[in-house]
Amino acid sequence: MIEEKLLEDLLNNSGNTLIIITGKDKETIVKISKNIKEITGYEPEELIGKSVKVLWKYKKERDRLKEKLLREKTIRNYEATLLKKDSTEWLTKFDISLGKKFGTIGFAKDITEERKQKNDLILALYTTYEQAHEELGSHVEKVYGYTLDFLKYLKLPKVMEEDIKTGARLHDIGKIRLKNIKLLRSKQSFFKNGLIKRFSDKNNPLKGHTEL
Repeated sequence: MIEEKLLEDLLNNSGNTLIIITGKDKETIVKISKNIKEITGYEPEELIGKSVKVLWKYKKERDRLKEKLLREKTIRNYEATLLKKDSTEWLTKFDISLGKKFGTIGFAKDITEERKQKNDLILALYTTYEQAHEELGSHVEKVYGYTLDFLKYLKLPKVMEEDIKTGARLHDIGKIRLKNIKLLRSKQSFFKNGLIKRFSDKNNPLKGHTEL
């Protein structure tokens, strides 16, 4: 009884942290924190008994997370894109663990604004360097384009796309400080002479690209 009361107190007073508890199937929502309406627009009653996937933008990503959780028992600082009742996206970072009495218990925080501020800073740095180095812009777009091709080819989650664009910008913000680095590679490019050869013309995600 004491544990049950403590759990109810936690669900009713979780601040800005969303708590989601699933049943033994590790899928069906059995308990959810009271702040769910404030954060997502859903009433608790609208979600109890539903699959937790209703909150996920990328349903297959939740399946992969479940498989990973079964192996590792606890996952921390996992980032995912969830959906509010009005279909607005919000980026979360959460910890999730297998429970003894329940299937899983997850604690999620909204990091949408935090991520936006970081990306805005990276964009500002990138824009500053791009103005000083004309070759930077076209190179970043190529790096981003190549990586997106691989993202689709390997059927990786689309949620990774924004991180890939940020990574492409950071890639060259760091490189631009080094002396004698040529951002545009010649025909000796590793991508052209090495990696591309691993794919047939039919399946090659980089087909048509000639230089990095």
